[in-house]
Amino acid sequence: MLSKAIKTLPPGKTLARPLRRIGRRGMLLSAGTILDDRTLHRLVAIGG
Repeated sequence: MLSKAIKTLPPGKTLARPLRRIGRRGMLLSAGTILDDRTLHRLVAIGG
């Protein structure tokens, strides 16, 4: 599966897999989530 840097993703893309932080058990976003501007900016801010 192809991995991409969050900074390069345009709004409207859909996650194929859940997004988790490295070393953490919790999930940030579930598979099927459609990324919008706000979500992308927040992920960049937290280093997701």
